Amino acid sequence: MARHGGGRCLWVLLWLGRRIPGAHACSRAAAVQQAWYPRPVALQAGLTTTRKIEGGVYGALTASGMAPSELDETIRGRMPTADEAELLHTGTGVPLLTVERVTRGSDGQPLELLRVTAPADRIEFVYNNLPLPSGGTA
Repeated sequence: MARHGGGRCLWVLLWLGRRIPGAHACSRAAAVQQAWYPRPVALQAGLTTTRKIEGGVYGALTASGMAPSELDETIRGRMPTADEAELLHTGTGVPLLTVERVTRGSDGQPLELLRVTAPADRIEFVYNNLPLPSGGTA
């Protein structure tokens, strides 16, 4: 966990290097996830702990009275920086997919900014059974 801006930060950053399921410690990372939370949200939901968050982040948000209500998600392809290529063991010629998601509560205020970065040849995003708004238009 890192905190942005020292002791008076507005956002708390959780950095999670994800590994391929079943891989051992020497294996390459499958993806990097970074999640930022507004400081008051992180404190109220107990997200500043170094322990595992039982029930996940959305469970903790809901339990603290800040249930996620909506989100915007953008997926882009791009080439990696030298640091990303080294971290993900890809070389600079393998494109990355990045997902940026902003999750908001029912009052419209942001609860989470999530960024996932992964080599395009190792990741797949699947969205199944997404509900359509009334009237059947997307």
